[in-house]
Amino acid sequence: MMGRIRGQDRAITQLQRILDSGRLAHAYLFWGPDGVGKTMAAMAFAQAILCTSRQGGDSCGECVSCRKVMAGSHPDLVVVSPAGNSIKIGQVRDLHNQMGLQRFEGRHRVVVIRQAETMTEEAANALLKALEEPVGETVYILVSHNPALLLLTILSRCLAVQFGPLAPRPIRDIMAENGMAIPEVMTRLAGGSINSALDLMQRPQALALRQQAMDCLAGLPGWEPVDILLWVAAGEEEMDLPLFLEWLSCLLRDLWVWQEMGAEKLLLNQDLGDWLAGFPVAFDYPAALDLVLATRRRLAYNVNQRLALEVLLLELNDLTVEKGGGPPG
Repeated sequence: MMGRIRGQDRAITQLQRILDSGRLAHAYLFWGPDGVGKTMAAMAFAQAILCTSRQGGDSCGECVSCRKVMAGSHPDLVVVSPAGNSIKIGQVRDLHNQMGLQRFEGRHRVVVIRQAETMTEEAANALLKALEEPVGETVYILVSHNPALLLLTILSRCLAVQFGPLAPRPIRDIMAENGMAIPEVMTRLAGGSINSALDLMQRPQALALRQQAMDCLAGLPGWEPVDILLWVAAGEEEMDLPLFLEWLSCLLRDLWVWQEMGAEKLLLNQDLGDWLAGFPVAFDYPAALDLVLATRRRLAYNVNQRLALEVLLLELNDLTVEKGGGPPG
């Protein structure tokens, strides 16, 4: 039921108004970041469309149709997911065949296409034909975190419903409902994604890595190049480098925010106010953040991680600025 979806009030209100109006489009695009509730909302919207006792803008949750949707056994609800890394032409052809059959129950048939951006070119063109020539009262719901990969002709035939990143509180509440207590700083590091929050919770060294990143940034101004090389060598084997770089970027960002505005409410690491206020040096923050982000991008190309980290820290060391003055030396 849509009322149970947290942190997406704007999108849910839009969907409830559509249901209240009684005028359904043939196709919808639920788009936004990964892990923010798009698929859950798509299934809840499908349930409301198929509900035989709908109450206003939501399903009743109790009728036979609702119970079948929740059990995954409703004959007029079809869910298409990637087979491997993509949705293939054969899956869309099978879908066409199903759409040609008579509806089993009710007035509508609903198709939910998860990770729609993974459709092959052939599959996308086949789906486009179905959207151009809809069969009966069929409603398509495409779910995507990267709609730029979809054909423009498909996008033009969909009514878009945008989902934004989740705020820290909904993330914390959702995790608590599933029996997990997540530290406040991790709700912010998750970038508004439940999937990212779950991933962080499965990394027991996450907070220890933050401390490593703090120690690294604080130590850099006094380190010689050999100190940097030795520090990297000592921790290389146990380090989760992508997460370490994530912490570095968050800490540099917070140092910059603190230096420019001193606004604690804008910090990602709100528990580090004293550390940020007492940080002995400053960096050329725009340049430093660019270096960290560039290193994160390089990791996608299977570079030597030790070398990438060494180069990054050596370059960051050159960007330190004495507080109240210019670059040293």
